[in-house]
Amino acid sequence: MQNLEKMGFTKPSVIQGLAIPCIIKPPFSNIVAQAKTGSGKTGAFAVGTIMRIDRSLDKTQVLVVTHTRELCNQTHAVYEGICKGTGISVTNMNTDSGQGMIMVGTHGKVEKVVNGRKALDLKALRCLVMDECDVFFLDEKNYESVKSIVRSTSLKDHKGFQWVLFSATFPVQDEGKYEEVQKRISTYVKEAVEIKLKPEKLKLPHIQ
Repeated sequence: MQNLEKMGFTKPSVIQGLAIPCIIKPPFSNIVAQAKTGSGKTGAFAVGTIMRIDRSLDKTQVLVVTHTRELCNQTHAVYEGICKGTGISVTNMNTDSGQGMIMVGTHGKVEKVVNGRKALDLKALRCLVMDECDVFFLDEKNYESVKSIVRSTSLKDHKGFQWVLFSATFPVQDEGKYEEVQKRISTYVKEAVEIKLKPEKLKLPHIQ
């Protein structure tokens, strides 16, 4: 709580107020959420997944996948700021070869690590987070990475495991890609809670 206050989190944004309870409460439902950039979506999935960490278990419990190094670094900084002094270890997979309770990396790096000679131990994995997830399910090359990561992590064997998918740019229903993205997501993400803010809720007055 002290770290959150230092980082400027005073009260939950709309997406945080909706998503965090869904992440932290049993039965730990899968989540597919749409929230515009600047609405607090990183804080939503970061706070939620951090609260699922068992600090007595020194194994990777949260894996966060991003599509660019810049987003990876930004997301890692948020997690690291919230976890400072808590005993929860956070690793940026693009710059560090160690293993933490929370691992953040680009999809290419994650795929390489989970399929590597010294494979990442994900037996205790509780949350797989994909930020800007529509990028992974729209682009063919990225979608192949998703399938490779899923095959390597044996997600179906994890009790209490949940997908946490966030995006600011899901295709809308009148766009040709909508059905394709929904079909691909539903292949892996079963019985998901969908959070879609109304257009007026996606706007923030201080964002231009």
